[in-house]
Amino acid sequence: AVVSTQSTGLPMERIEAFSDGVYAISMTLLAVSNAEKMAEHKDEEYFLHFFQNSSQSFVTCFGLVSVLWFVHHQLCHNIERNNSVLGGFNTIALAFVGGVPFTSGLLLFYANPENYH
Repeated sequence: AVVSTQSTGLPMERIEAFSDGVYAISMTLLAVSNAEKMAEHKDEEYFLHFFQNSSQSFVTCFGLVSVLWFVHHQLCHNIERNNSVLGGFNTIALAFVGGVPFTSGLLLFYANPENYH
């Protein structure tokens, strides 16, 4: 039996480019959503409290996405062949990365005691 070294899926460069785009958009949404929410607060004391919580949430989530991107990047460089199954698993993993800005928003919302109704 002859084992083919040809990939049956997309070229790895395309998968990497798409993945890098998802990571970049996720990181951008983290920054923009935090900046937008911070701009809403006019009271100085409340703004400082919000800034502290916002910064913690941003750094934690941005760090998580950065680590995930680095691991994904290393993994992609070690893959010699791919197929549609790998593409499916990659898409599922990227869906979780895309959910990080939403999770950051939840952390930020519940960090404010006024939101506990």
